[in-house]
Amino acid sequence: MSNDLMLDVDQAGELKRAFRRTRGSDGSQWSNEKIKKLSEGKFLGAVMDVVDGRSQIVSVEKEYIVDCNKIPLISAHYDLEFDTQHPAGIMKLKKCGQTLFANGRKISLYVSKSENLIPIHQAIHELSGNLVLNFSILHFLLENPKLIPNLWKGYDVYFVGTYFRSRDNRLYVTFLCWDGCKWDWHVSWIGNDWKSDKRIVYLEAA
Repeated sequence: MSNDLMLDVDQAGELKRAFRRTRGSDGSQWSNEKIKKLSEGKFLGAVMDVVDGRSQIVSVEKEYIVDCNKIPLISAHYDLEFDTQHPAGIMKLKKCGQTLFANGRKISLYVSKSENLIPIHQAIHELSGNLVLNFSILHFLLENPKLIPNLWKGYDVYFVGTYFRSRDNRLYVTFLCWDGCKWDWHVSWIGNDWKSDKRIVYLEAA
């Protein structure tokens, strides 16, 4: 079957503007190389199937590898030294919608069951037996903030799998927080009060 399709100047301009305007799910932009790939093989036939309702686009979430056995280095600003860390091995992170998974298990935020004001270390003790995440995951998420679920905003999200020790022998843990513009991290002494805006990040049972 012959095809006499021709693009006029207006249609070519529409395509050019669309390529400049649209972005990939990760924010990536069109390039001349990508446009060339689109015109090769059967890509455009698959696009036509989507347009005509014969097919649909399914997003494939990227998997990220994090080595959680590394001994972390903390900023000299805090004057803290590494103390201990929960062994977690290699973790494969994947985000589906606004849910984050590690090694196929959902990463959740723990809320203390205590109705009274308690110290942070007591809230941590409530999670005994669960796999809590360490500083390696926090550091990786800061470098890849698009992976952090929006639901975490408004909380101090604690990663209690790594402890740091101060000169006066106090133990500290790290936490993520949203400052209104970007994600940042800080440290907290485990003797500080556990308040309603604090959460501990952990892995749900398989």
